[in-house]
Amino acid sequence: MKKILVVHPYDESTRQLERVYSGKPCDVLHTRNVSWRYVYSALAEGEYDRVFLLGHGTSLGLCNMETGETVFDRETYERCIRNTGTEIVAIWCNADKFFTKIENPEPHFCTGMFISEVSEAKTYMIEESEEKINEQFELFSKLLSDIFDSPIENYFDYLNEHYTGDSPVIEFNREEMLFD
Repeated sequence: MKKILVVHPYDESTRQLERVYSGKPCDVLHTRNVSWRYVYSALAEGEYDRVFLLGHGTSLGLCNMETGETVFDRETYERCIRNTGTEIVAIWCNADKFFTKIENPEPHFCTGMFISEVSEAKTYMIEESEEKINEQFELFSKLLSDIFDSPIENYFDYLNEHYTGDSPVIEFNREEMLFD
């Protein structure tokens, strides 16, 4: 059985992602005050096989929107993940850009821009109701939960096969998934 850490800084707009790990055997960092120090400590001491990084972020890393702090960054990756074989599941906007800056990264599944809010859809000129955006986000979270401890190399194909529907948001998000 894999030892798994979930880092999900609390944010009301990403609550659906709680479904990914709820009731699963894993260690979870999911509070309003998740900080770089907490994440670094957990990774440095935990010897995890897989790490889920969930929420909002940039090409610089996963952020805590409550504090404005980047809680998982390049330094943490280099010091705690590099050359460990730890698998990474990174679900935040522009996680793909974070990993393209790393030469020979550990196995990972990540998203590029991921629409989870109406404001994000509007940025990409996609007209979709809040209800529809929430439905697609709920579906994505359910599917990610279904494959939580499956081999990471299966994530991309599974989500491509099952994360479907008549929604321009789903279509957009599917185009932004990456396994490397």
